[in-house]
Amino acid sequence: CTITVQRIATGIKLDKNTLDLKVGESYVLKPSLIPSDSNETTITWESTDTKVATVDANGKVTAKSNGSALIIAKIPSGTSVYCRVTVSQPVSGLILNYKEKTIYIKTDFELKVSVTPSTASQPEVIWTSSNEAVATVSSTGIVTGVSGGIATITCTTKDGGYSATCIVKVRDGEPTVYLNYENYNLGLGSSVTLIATVSDGAETSNDVYWVSSDSDIATVNQKGKVTAKKLGRVTITAYAQDGSAAEASCEIRVVTPASSVSVNNASLNLLVGQVKQLKATIKPSNATIKTVDWSSSDTEVATVDEDGNVYGVAEGTAVITATTQDNSGKKTISYVTVNKRVPSTGITLQDKQVVLIPGEEKIPGLVLVPANSTDDITWSTDNAAVAKVDKKTGKITARATGVAYVTAMTESGKKATIEVLVIGLNYTELTLEQYTTYPYKLEVEGATTNVSWSIDNPQVAVISNGTVSSRGVGTATITAKVNGRKLTCKLKVVKIK
Repeated sequence: CTITVQRIATGIKLDKNTLDLKVGESYVLKPSLIPSDSNETTITWESTDTKVATVDANGKVTAKSNGSALIIAKIPSGTSVYCRVTVSQPVSGLILNYKEKTIYIKTDFELKVSVTPSTASQPEVIWTSSNEAVATVSSTGIVTGVSGGIATITCTTKDGGYSATCIVKVRDGEPTVYLNYENYNLGLGSSVTLIATVSDGAETSNDVYWVSSDSDIATVNQKGKVTAKKLGRVTITAYAQDGSAAEASCEIRVVTPASSVSVNNASLNLLVGQVKQLKATIKPSNATIKTVDWSSSDTEVATVDEDGNVYGVAEGTAVITATTQDNSGKKTISYVTVNKRVPSTGITLQDKQVVLIPGEEKIPGLVLVPANSTDDITWSTDNAAVAKVDKKTGKITARATGVAYVTAMTESGKKATIEVLVIGLNYTELTLEQYTTYPYKLEVEGATTNVSWSIDNPQVAVISNGTVSSRGVGTATITAKVNGRKLTCKLKVVKIK
């Protein structure tokens, strides 16, 4: 008979109390049991933060992300020990916002660096210049031109020693490269030819080398022909071949071109000094550039601004053209006729007075002299609390009882005024008990003439000078006639309580 006596462990320790790992690295912790001759075999492993580091049943620790965690080893007796694991994210690369840049002496620009991954523990970099006599670089990436020439600016990560460079060309201003376009909108699939001229003030040449900053967006051949490949922006640069590093660039925007353009009015009639707006619509709906350039065939007759506002300048005709800005060549026109103004010599309103009830509206009729006057009319009121008026249409709206005077004035300064009398009963509904006299008189507020009172059912009540006396139970309508208007009050007579 074989008897096995188990030596239980009373303690545990690890070969590491602290552990530094990089993301993706692993380490197997080695436990030692106390006493050393213990034959205990059960050890439980766990991590306090599995997002930072994990541990398997064999004590293998794997780094997952930046941070720190405790790896704990436990034995059945309840004794435990831990190892503090610190995980760092190493740098894997970097990029600069410029691969090459041309500047002038005593000017500067900022190089910006993006270290990958963005969660790197040590993103610090060191900047250096290959030729500080040409260009210097500060600790924050500010590059300054010192003298004509070329220098390579290098950015190196402290962690891992990764580097990226920017070729900086410092120019002293001579010679100069000129292009026929500085910016150009180019339709997808279309081409345009850039023309370069190199000049030092004495001689000129066309000897340049063409480069596209992104051939996936647009290519350029050595004759300056640019062909659009896909939507986006690209820089086409012409470098002088005389060794001076002189260059010029054209910013090409590759766009979805317009297939057509139209305006809201094919023709416009204007008066001298008047302005009306034309609006352009570009198709297809996904065209990149939705704006147009406006022009006039005769600015002495009509001018047009960048928003399509057309101004009448003098009597005559002109053609306004809207041209798409994407160089697709699409355009449309509007024929403009400008007429001389005919000033008014008089204005007459067809009514001297209008009587309204609160809430009613009225547009007064008017006559201009001469009949073909081109003057616009502006309306105003001296008492908007009683009657307001639309300053363009002349529509009067009665608001409260009283008198207001509404004036129509022409552009030539001629005026006419109408009296607006707003009237209303002080009561529009009454309830009385049988055989009583209402203690308050009915009155027509705002009335300027005598009021004529009547009632349609004298068996219910009678009225005299606005005083109502009830008779029998029932309903009746009291009518007041004044200033050519009828106003009513609903009366209800009930039994005496």
